[in-house]
Amino acid sequence: MYHSNEYNAVIQYCESFSDGGSPLLSELERTTALRTLAPQMMSGAVQARLLEFLVRLRKPAYCLEIGTFTGYATIHMARAMAADAKLISYDVNPEVLAIARDYVTMANLPSEIELRQADAMIDIPVRAETYDMVFMDGHKASYSIMYDMLLPKMSTGALLVADNTLWSGKVVEAERDSDTEALHQFNEKVQKDPRVDVLLLPLRDGLSLITKK
Repeated sequence: MYHSNEYNAVIQYCESFSDGGSPLLSELERTTALRTLAPQMMSGAVQARLLEFLVRLRKPAYCLEIGTFTGYATIHMARAMAADAKLISYDVNPEVLAIARDYVTMANLPSEIELRQADAMIDIPVRAETYDMVFMDGHKASYSIMYDMLLPKMSTGALLVADNTLWSGKVVEAERDSDTEALHQFNEKVQKDPRVDVLLLPLRDGLSLITKK
């Protein structure tokens, strides 16, 4: 399903009838394809535009992204924020962060976005920041631990968006590798957590929308 020609055609159709593209973001897509080893790690256009749409609807004062990569989703979210809002984005890879910094500057968003080269799992717990929206796209095997760390740092009513929660549809298979099993356990954990409401969408590689009560 997720890699079929029919599915790709539907996604392309959705992209063509959705607002939010720009020459700069198209250039960033090309740069990511040329300069990174795993360009598929970049958020898809429809997914990034959904994140931008959610930011515009919810108007968060403080956003957090774990997994900047080259900044494609980062820029989408930041350009929908209010003038006094802030987006903090973490990645440990200096090479992809260099690309992200260049494009954040070209997008005229340096004051809205703070890019941190650090391990989010180590850095976030020692900070006093409280987040109104979180995009979690880090190490998949750590999702459950990351979730436990993030929830106390989120304001009441905050939205956490977790990426890759279907893992190319492998979560429904009887035999699961370690990453797939970790994501399945994360999905179970969130669904059973009375502190949140969750909606798992079959968009691209799976996107879980989790709101803190």
